[in-house]
Amino acid sequence: MKPSEAKIGSALPKENGPNGLHSIAPQLATDPEELHYAVVLLDTGKIERRFEIDEFGERYEVIIPHARIRAIEPVADDADVARHLMASARSRRLHGTALPLFGDESITGER
Repeated sequence: MKPSEAKIGSALPKENGPNGLHSIAPQLATDPEELHYAVVLLDTGKIERRFEIDEFGERYEVIIPHARIRAIEPVADDADVARHLMASARSRRLHGTALPLFGDESITGER
C-alpha cells in the first residue's frame, strides 16, 4: 500500500551544528509574518501504521511516514535561487501546473 499522506516531526536537531534556525531567531521573533526560505535535509523518523474500515466495511491499512529534519539552513542571501527551486519542484510535483510563487502568496494562500 502506498502512503497517501506524510507528516513532519516538530523536533529539530538539538545541537546547533545541523540546526541553522538559531541564526535567524531574532528575525523570527521580531517579524513573525515574514517568510523565510531554508534548505532542509529530511529522512524518515518513524512510520505510522493503522487500520481503518472503508464505506463497504472492508478493512485497509493506512501508512503514514513521519519526516524527521536532520539539518536545516536558512538561505536569506540566496532567496531568489531558493524561490526558483521551490517553484520548479512544485511545478514538477503538480505535473507542470505552474503556480505563482514570487510573491509567496501561493505558499500560505494569504499575504
